[in-house]
Amino acid sequence: MTDNHPAVTGDRLEPTRASPTPTGSLLALRQAIARLDEEAREVAALGDYETLARGYAELSALKRDLTTLIAAIGDLFVDTVPKHVTGAGKEFHNPVHIEEVGTFEVVRRPATRRWESDELLHKLVRDNIVDRATGEVPDSEALAVVERVVAAISAAAPFTPSMGWRVTALREQGVEIDDYCSTNRPEGFALKFTGGEK
Repeated sequence: MTDNHPAVTGDRLEPTRASPTPTGSLLALRQAIARLDEEAREVAALGDYETLARGYAELSALKRDLTTLIAAIGDLFVDTVPKHVTGAGKEFHNPVHIEEVGTFEVVRRPATRRWESDELLHKLVRDNIVDRATGEVPDSEALAVVERVVAAISAAAPFTPSMGWRVTALREQGVEIDDYCSTNRPEGFALKFTGGEK
């Protein structure tokens, strides 16, 4: 049994902090998950990789189902927890602390950005090879070396539109963020769970 699985003794399941006396569907699900590791090892000992493959596929589907369910419950929590309004008419929610569970915060959904990373990299390099005191630009030979280095980085680095460039650091370097990315600011709130007590 690995550390991240709940312990099972007979029909008893080790309780979580969130539910000292688990019952119902979640208890049955946790018991089944706790036993799967042992069953998988038994199947592996028999050399039955096809059953392991089927189990892996089913667990992957279950993981997607759980992710969907967690998101739905998070949305229900956001809709249910009391709202407050500032003097300026903006809605906000106080953090909710549940004893022996953890702290839940309702936060605005974060903006998502799609970056033009290749162009941004070229700009950062160009801006930083110019002597800021004198404005002097390196000679053509030095610029060619820089261009080869930038091309090598661009070819090997995992640049994607969703790459998480540090906006504050870019602004400090004088980068106009909107010139190098499109920003989507979704409406509404999301749930942030900061974890249970240790």
